[in-house]
Amino acid sequence: GPISQFDFSSASVEELVRKMVDVSVSVVKESINITSSCGGGSAVYRHKEPVEKEYKLVKEIPDWTTLEKLTGSVYSYPLPNSPEEVKKDIKAVPKPISYRVAHHPFAKGIERLAFHGLDETYPPAKPVVFKEFIRVGAKENSLEHYQELILTQTIASYFANGFSKEILKFGGKQITYLKTKLVYSFKTIGGAKVKRYSFMEPFLRDAVFQRFNNNAGFVSEYHSTLEAYCHYTYERSAHYVVVTDLQGAQFADKFIVTDPAIHCVDTLRFGRTNHGPEGIKELFLNKHVCNRVCSALGLPTI
Repeated sequence: GPISQFDFSSASVEELVRKMVDVSVSVVKESINITSSCGGGSAVYRHKEPVEKEYKLVKEIPDWTTLEKLTGSVYSYPLPNSPEEVKKDIKAVPKPISYRVAHHPFAKGIERLAFHGLDETYPPAKPVVFKEFIRVGAKENSLEHYQELILTQTIASYFANGFSKEILKFGGKQITYLKTKLVYSFKTIGGAKVKRYSFMEPFLRDAVFQRFNNNAGFVSEYHSTLEAYCHYTYERSAHYVVVTDLQGAQFADKFIVTDPAIHCVDTLRFGRTNHGPEGIKELFLNKHVCNRVCSALGLPTI
């Protein structure tokens, strides 16, 4: 645009300063518009979209005899003993593991790929599911990232156990989280050994998985028990967390769920799906509608 002209002979010092500030702000705004514009032509800066791993979905269980037996360490995370311990770090307990895993995933979620697996550590061998993050990158596939999600599921499991004990008093459906462990081993890529992290959980045969709600407050499949459980986690944690993003399978007497998300007052915990105090307020408190299960559990009306 045109460059502003200043009349130094007639303007006061205050007026010159004001004009210079106005021009500076205008220039900065114009620069932002140019560098962030994405329509019509090339942008100076574009948000880099995450890159996913290359994969092919193969739903069939493989012939395990054709796959290499792998060894490594499996880390199991103990549940907290009280709501106060939810705020503390949890130390994992490592044990050796022997297993086989399919070359191709059989399912894809928003963040992870799921692979058929076989845990051969102790006889008899047990069918399991291994999950790995779908995106590439050192940070995405770091130990810290895997630990964040294991911690999330561990905390959610703790609250689910307490919820199930209370809801049994009036015959409601229980909520159980799949026991998820962290597996650490090596894989060979181009002749070099590379660290490999993955989640391991039991394989549920003939289970129909559904997403009941998500961490943005959207309820795709309403169940009063599950919505009351989210409310329960908020109250029993003294408003420290809300467990959400409930997905899994429904059975006659219970829900078996996995891969939760947690909104927490402490924004440094539970990974990028934790939207902090604002997430608790905007995505849960402003959207939750109490139901008969909330009332039966004696939860305060939101």
